[in-house]
Amino acid sequence: MGEYVPKTGYSMPSSSRVLDLGCGRCFEGRVLSDYFVCRHLVGIDANPQKIAKAKEEYTEMMSVPKPKYEFIVGNARKLRKIVNGKFDVVVARHPNVAEIPDVWKEIFSEAKRLMKPESLLIATSFGSKEHEVLEKQLKNLSYEIIFSCMNEYSPSTTGPYMIDKKVLFARKKD
Repeated sequence: MGEYVPKTGYSMPSSSRVLDLGCGRCFEGRVLSDYFVCRHLVGIDANPQKIAKAKEEYTEMMSVPKPKYEFIVGNARKLRKIVNGKFDVVVARHPNVAEIPDVWKEIFSEAKRLMKPESLLIATSFGSKEHEVLEKQLKNLSYEIIFSCMNEYSPSTTGPYMIDKKVLFARKKD
């Protein structure tokens, strides 16, 4: 992120609120909270076992001053009923937009309503086709794609896919 975020022109507040959509166990939580000087990170996922694991891991691993971590089991299509306030950064790691586009359309619409005018949306994809669908969907929802590229920091996996192969940065259009 350290190389990509400055290219967006994003001006980080002194402390931020981060919303992690479909967070699972929230592997990215520590990096997000450190990089964005996070005072509050909210992770939401429909899988109760993954949320329980995230709560357990973040409770155990944090022995230093930390932001408030909140992990919620819930349907992200109803974000405004589940979370309060506005967010500076919204993250969606490899949303499954190619297979369930209508679901993610609703989620990204809800997320947009919770973003401040200057907020940043960060999304990653496993592959190029999925990324094309993601870009098109966000544009149709009136997000401005600031830039989208191959993620040179993506850790490889076995097989044809890479984790976070492509990365996209966007803002909502008012």
